[in-house]
This record gives sequence, C-alpha cells and structure tokens, in this order.
Amino acid sequence: MDPIRTWHDLLNSDLPEKELFQGLKRIYTENPPSVAEIIMNSYCPNRCRHCIYPPDFHIHNKNMGIEKWKNAFELIYGELGFRRFIFDGRGLSNSCIEAIRYIKNNMHDAKIGLITDGVSAEPFLEDLVLLPLDWVDISVDGLEKDHDTQRGSKGAFRKTVRILNELKDSGRYEKVNIATCLTSININTILEMIESLNKEGFKNFFVTPVSIMEGYRPDPELRLSDEQFVGFIDDLIEKARDFSDTWLEVGIYEAMYANAIKRMKPDLFEEFLMDYEHLELRKMCGDNEVHICYYPSSLTGTREFVLNADGNIIPPKVMAMGEIPRTLVFGNILEASLDIFRELIDKEAFSFYGSELMEEKVALN
Repeated sequence: MDPIRTWHDLLNSDLPEKELFQGLKRIYTENPPSVAEIIMNSYCPNRCRHCIYPPDFHIHNKNMGIEKWKNAFELIYGELGFRRFIFDGRGLSNSCIEAIRYIKNNMHDAKIGLITDGVSAEPFLEDLVLLPLDWVDISVDGLEKDHDTQRGSKGAFRKTVRILNELKDSGRYEKVNIATCLTSININTILEMIESLNKEGFKNFFVTPVSIMEGYRPDPELRLSDEQFVGFIDDLIEKARDFSDTWLEVGIYEAMYANAIKRMKPDLFEEFLMDYEHLELRKMCGDNEVHICYYPSSLTGTREFVLNADGNIIPPKVMAMGEIPRTLVFGNILEASLDIFRELIDKEAFSFYGSELMEEKVALN
C-alpha cells in the first residue's frame, strides 16, 4: 500500500502513540527511498534570509572529500540501487561539479538534478552547459527588489535571470525550473515574477512556503500568516489562466500550511488526492497545470535519502541546528550495510519522523 494511505489511516485512528510509531516503522520497512539527496558542500558564501542552514554550518560539518564521495556514489548506485540524485542547494564548488561529472560518466542510467542559485552558478556556467544535468532548479525569489532583499545580495536578480537564459538558450536542458521560497518578504511579487519569466519562455515553477525549525532558522517573521498563505493559493489558481503552457506547483512540507487550507478552504482540501507519499490537488487552468502538494514531513524518508557533506545520513530539517546531535544521525554512508533501510527504523534518529507524525496528527485532525 502507498505510504500516504497508511499514513492517512494512522492519522485518523485512535491508536496510542506507541502503536502509531510502530505503524510508521512498517511504512518505512515497505517503502525505501528512491532519491539520494546530496549536500555536497557544507560551506555557502550566500547569506539568504530564508535559508535553514546557520552561517557556521561548515564549521560543524566538514566536507567528506571527492574521493570518499566517489566511493559513496558507487555504494549508493551499485549496492543500494539509487538511480536518481539531487545535489541540494548549497554553494556550488569544483568538487560538486566533479561529483556530477563522475556520476554522469560512470552511471549511465542515473538521473541528476541540481538545486542552486544564480550567484553560485555563475562561476560554473560553462561546466553546467557542458555536463549537462537532467534538470536544474534555479532560485528566483520574487521580482528584483524582493529577490535581492531575501538573498541579501544587490544585483543577484539580474545575474540570476541572465544565468537562467544562458542555460535555457544553450538547448542542452530539457528542464530549467524556477524554484521559489515563499516568505513575508516576497509574497506580493511572486505571481508577477512568474508571469514575467513565463513570457521569457520558462514553463516550470515550484513554490515552497518557508520552512522553519522552531528555535533555530530561519526567522519566524518570514513565515506567512494562514490568511496570507491561503490567499496566495487562491490568487495562484486565479492568475494561472494568464500563463502559457506552464506547470505551477506549490510544495508544502509543514503541517501548519496544510492545516490552514483545511480550516479556511475545507472544500478545496477535500479535492486533495493521495499519490504515493503525498497529497495533491490538481487543476487545469487553460493550458496550465496547477499542483498543490502536501508532503508530510514524517514520510520524507520514504522519498529522500539525505546525505550530509560529511557522509552522515540524516533526517530533513536538522541541518538548522548546525552541530547536529549524534542522536539525529543514522550513521555514515561509508559504513552502511546493505540492510540499511531495515536498520534505519531501529536507530534513535528515527524518532524524528515519529515526532513529526504526532505533530501532523494534532494539526490535521
């Protein structure tokens, strides 16, 4: 059974917490992840206000080194069977480019994506064109003023748009996607930004409301109110008809945002359908597709196998802590056995997913 169906049954049950936790373990036993998410570089020179990583993340999380990563890729691909890799959103480096090239040259059926920003991508533009990846997500966070404010870098917007067009016009990419972190800074210019870039030929837009790990990062003031978020969803669906042949997706990773839709737009929430490990609302608006997707945090590990820069296997969001406690580390990829997915559920770090499930049960019941 799909993880989301069992998750839904657990959420709507009267089972005690211990039995809920056992039910979640059964989900993970039957549904190993399919995407290897690689945090290749612990250091990032950018100081984006919405970033979950603290500025000193690299001090506590040392880079493993390219030769060890090559060994890790052989294990991930050859022994664990992953065919999909995502290099995730930190500052690009020569090692990251070399790692992507290594996978491309040695693992021919692997699909590779990159999440990055225009400022980080600029020094590696030629490499990105020559590789190329199977897809790339470039961050654009509103129109120029809002983007530069959120990114903490004057001129970042214009540089990013230039990089976007260079990648698109190279003809080497099937998908050059726009990724946006929705915050209280940029909520008023996101739809205008989408319309502007759509007119320049960009077709795929992925918007994610800011995720905040309480007590850590980012600043809670960046979080939208329930009214703002639900209003944005309404405006997106209404505005979508003005675009051209476009995929518009809102990816929700926090239960509070799903709760806002359920409370304030119950009819809309009833339209969400179960799809493997998430809930999804799909609408056709002219020749444009709108997808509102809720990915429960408690099920993240059924989709993503997250590897930190030091090779440690971690749950999502814990990078906000900077120095990640050993209790929230599943182990190191270079020491992993072939039974790793069965072993993960018995690690102390698995309690992270159990805690997320309990929060989801409170928020969505």
